[in-house]
Amino acid sequence: MTSRRGFAFPILAGLAAGVLTLTAPARVDAADACEPLNKAVDRMMAGPTHAYSRNSLSGHESESETIFVDGKTYVRVHGTWKVSPLSPAELAKQRKENLSHSTVSCRVVGEETVGGSAATVYESHAKTEAGDSDEKLWIAKSSGLLLREEETLRDTANDVTRRSARYEYSGVKPPI
Repeated sequence: MTSRRGFAFPILAGLAAGVLTLTAPARVDAADACEPLNKAVDRMMAGPTHAYSRNSLSGHESESETIFVDGKTYVRVHGTWKVSPLSPAELAKQRKENLSHSTVSCRVVGEETVGGSAATVYESHAKTEAGDSDEKLWIAKSSGLLLREEETLRDTANDVTRRSARYEYSGVKPPI
């Protein structure tokens, strides 16, 4: 199913790089295959969430962490924690606005276990003005939480960024 909506593309890599390129649901339709992804990303951003990301761009590897807790967004890059100027609520608002011009397709591709939790595995493809994205997302069956994500982003200059992330939801505290 292809629709005009989205879920989360480089949310964490974007925060770490200071660039915010998020997708957004234009409207929610109960029959929409992307709805579980949109809900999982909304819940992830609402926190408390601790995300661990590995990024690769043109052979350069990096790691980052993002924490959404107590109405603040914390980003760790190169070993240093900083408070983002954008709160999770502001990011969510920007997410709803940024890429409402995208075309996204989503589909269920299987079931797996992630960290002891049964998960539904989704694949998605998005086309935006900035490029396109292919993602694989693992969403917990019991809670609807986003557990893991792998993504490949291609911008209009054909630069490719690969990102993988895992998400934790318990014991999350502000790092600074």
